[in-house]
Amino acid sequence: MAKNATETAIDFGTSLRKLPEQALTLIEQVNYNGRIAPFQYDNELTSLKLDQCLQEFVSLETPDDPWFCDQHKCKRDSKVSKQLQILTFPPVLIIQLKRFSHENGLRRKLDTLVDYPIDGFNLGRLLKSSEEAVYDLIAVCNHIGSISGGHYTAYARKGPNKERWYKLDDSYVSTLYYKEELISKNAYLLVYLKRPKQT
Repeated sequence: MAKNATETAIDFGTSLRKLPEQALTLIEQVNYNGRIAPFQYDNELTSLKLDQCLQEFVSLETPDDPWFCDQHKCKRDSKVSKQLQILTFPPVLIIQLKRFSHENGLRRKLDTLVDYPIDGFNLGRLLKSSEEAVYDLIAVCNHIGSISGGHYTAYARKGPNKERWYKLDDSYVSTLYYKEELISKNAYLLVYLKRPKQT
């Protein structure tokens, strides 16, 4: 774990029990009345690419509202920006797609199609370093239904080099014959396995 005034990095292998208390931050958001970016909640949006979503996730953010600097030398409103930087990716990457919206007391399911790669998903360009990070999809969890109820199914394969996919639906397991079914607006969780580094 490395820490300085501008960045904090936690190794994925670090157990939470081993982290010092000052490395953990509890954030409670009681009420948020800020603007909602049209990129995230545009009703006209019919599809997105996972690449696009991840790029947006790590892009530079500059809020309109000033941030009050309460340090003893400062004590004034300041214009700030923040950017998430990824130092390394884990061996197994689980991506949860935002499928539920709670806004102004209203709840709804988001069913925008997110197109995601099945094999050879290169995430290296999102890293701060030049580390290689190529992933293969090994499982998809789907939510079929509405925000008030529904059903979960999954698609999985035994490993990244296996072509045969299986559909898991409660206690039933069947072969998935059409790979096109893997990508749907019902996808909720994506499980990727990192390829070993090329030597």
